Amino acid sequence: MKNKRILFFVIFLGLNTGILFANQCEGNNEAVPESGKHYKLGPDEIIMIKRNDPDVLVHQGFPARYLRVFIEPVEIDESGWSLVLRDRDGHLLQTFGPKDFPTITLTKHSLENLKEEGISDEVWEGLQLLKEKKYTHEKEFLKAVEEQIGTEQIIRHKELILKHATSNKLLTRPLRRIINDPEEKDPNKKPDRSIGKVYFSLVFTDPEANATFVVQEYIAMPEPIKYTFHSVQDKNNIGWKSLYSSDVSGLMHCLGDTVGYLSITDRNHDWGCSGVVIATEPVVLLLTNFHCGWAPATSEEPTTLFNFWHPQTCNDMWIDLSWDEDVQSREYRCREVIVHNRQLDIAVLRIEAEGTDNPPIPPIIRQKAVTITDKISIIHHPAGAPKKISTKEIASKCRVVDTEFPGWISTSPPDVRFTHQCDTESSSSGAPVFNQDGYLIGLHNQGFSTTDPPDKLNKAIRMDKILNDPKFKQEIEDLGVQLQVQ
Repeated sequence: MKNKRILFFVIFLGLNTGILFANQCEGNNEAVPESGKHYKLGPDEIIMIKRNDPDVLVHQGFPARYLRVFIEPVEIDESGWSLVLRDRDGHLLQTFGPKDFPTITLTKHSLENLKEEGISDEVWEGLQLLKEKKYTHEKEFLKAVEEQIGTEQIIRHKELILKHATSNKLLTRPLRRIINDPEEKDPNKKPDRSIGKVYFSLVFTDPEANATFVVQEYIAMPEPIKYTFHSVQDKNNIGWKSLYSSDVSGLMHCLGDTVGYLSITDRNHDWGCSGVVIATEPVVLLLTNFHCGWAPATSEEPTTLFNFWHPQTCNDMWIDLSWDEDVQSREYRCREVIVHNRQLDIAVLRIEAEGTDNPPIPPIIRQKAVTITDKISIIHHPAGAPKKISTKEIASKCRVVDTEFPGWISTSPPDVRFTHQCDTESSSSGAPVFNQDGYLIGLHNQGFSTTDPPDKLNKAIRMDKILNDPKFKQEIEDLGVQLQVQ
């Protein structure tokens, strides 16, 4: 095995390099939640994974909750090999085969975005001929593009085209075991949780098969969890607790099974949201916020409409329904963005289980509007924490305040949301709001105002408004999905 490469990162006193906070998206201070730190390896640190030549990535610096690693194929055959990831004790973290690696593709969405970027009609028409064609390697893809639009145009538009095409890099699920299994075995010594290791190796079932990979970048999410307390009524008495506290009802446990943590990236930052499963037949659908589909303000690109829900955002997303640290893994991948609506601030994703997990029973969605008498609970992942529940039993102010409230942007309908005083935090975006009977009545999407003083009101989208949205209704109908509605 090669010498272990240690990656040193300096944390300056008073500078939290591990967390990047969001832009105040049209006044929304929960628009894009907490983000991880992106690392690009130097020339001497790049990891090559070849036959009979395993390697290891070592993160050393700030304590991290998990790592997500970008793996790029250099040369891969269509069969006969597996890429294996393990922790320091040999526990299996994740395996990949030929079918797991994405391809470089110009999707319909990619071409629409290029048109919005102002690319010429001539170039756009040439790219149309490559629509939905799949390429394993970047060189292969760029050669095909050059054949359609010419050498001069490929030089001019290369970066723009690659930006909107899907990537052939694979992004691992959040790798948590590497942080939770400290190398120090002496029980009298405090374990060093600032070090995380991922071991890579190749296994071949065909002696003639070829496979080579390179790792040049990864994302680390800081530990401990940082609460910013943007949207809590009393910072000294936080109004949420573990969903699995002894005094939480079995009904809420069942409803909590439908709630997932979304680990999202724009390949420069990693951030999180919450979401809720609303259908399981004939496909599994998850409802979350529109604003979860774009990166923090620290991104170099401006936040424009066509940046939201890039195909790569879906490709790289992991949805974990067991982020409550269940012993059973319940991880899902985003396969398609079915519908997104900026005015309502919703997105519906088609998701698929990574293993054999049976999806949870979806909640019943109430058709009636929210009322002041509704006793509400929110199940969410504040700051990426395991599942929490905010209820009146924990904080007396957790209640509905206004049954009608304007949307999050100026073009939203005037009565599309309601306000509440249940505590939330970054990464609570997209969390379901249930009433006392277990009906899904809202989708949390925004915290306190940025005014001085703040309004101390959290906001949620009314489910009756979502159900009656024409585009939402049409897409659900086209899929043959019957939502549980009452």
